[in-house]
Amino acid sequence: MKVVLHIVRHGETENNVRKIINGQHDSPLVETGIHDSKLSGEFLRRIEFSRVYVSDLGRCVSTLQHMGIPGRAISGLRDRNFGEYNGKPYQLYHDAKRIYQRMNKDSEGTHPVFGELELPGVEHYQELYNRIRKVIDKTVAEVTKSRDRKAAHVLYVTHCSPVRMCAMYLEQFSSLKYNGNLRYCTVPNNSISEFHITADDKSGRISSVDIVKLFSVKHLRDRV
Repeated sequence: MKVVLHIVRHGETENNVRKIINGQHDSPLVETGIHDSKLSGEFLRRIEFSRVYVSDLGRCVSTLQHMGIPGRAISGLRDRNFGEYNGKPYQLYHDAKRIYQRMNKDSEGTHPVFGELELPGVEHYQELYNRIRKVIDKTVAEVTKSRDRKAAHVLYVTHCSPVRMCAMYLEQFSSLKYNGNLRYCTVPNNSISEFHITADDKSGRISSVDIVKLFSVKHLRDRV
């Protein structure tokens, strides 16, 4: 069974412009975010989706509304929780994190993939990765077991860090390897990623993935 997963990052928000962490706080889309969300919708509405899932945070719900595609809001696709740094400047968070890591440089608990200590109360990348992995596994299993072979396209509308975690998880099933660099890639607002997933017909487990596009904004440039 093949499942084609399309992933869109939400449109640009006021906090994106101001370099403020959205996290699990919210911020309205700016004019560019609304315009580009409409273009993303024009590009994707040609596809018949069997399932559409959107983060239940307002900026993603608004993005999907402007795309003109109905979908179901779920908490599993939420942005990373930055704790007390939700809604605060990025620089404040990064400065605090550097100080915390220097003060605790000999502490245990670093992860072999993500390899760093995180500020107390901030969702670690490993926790986010596990959350996103569960969403993908559940989606692919449900689509596979439904045996709806004529409509195997799925759409996620989510946030920057979850998009990266999706790519990192699916990379392990692909012949393309990015050697850990996906975590640091720029994910533009309204960019589209596309993964062709092959899953076992009985178990619904992923067996292989073709990475077709990553963080592409070609659909936006073509309409300028």
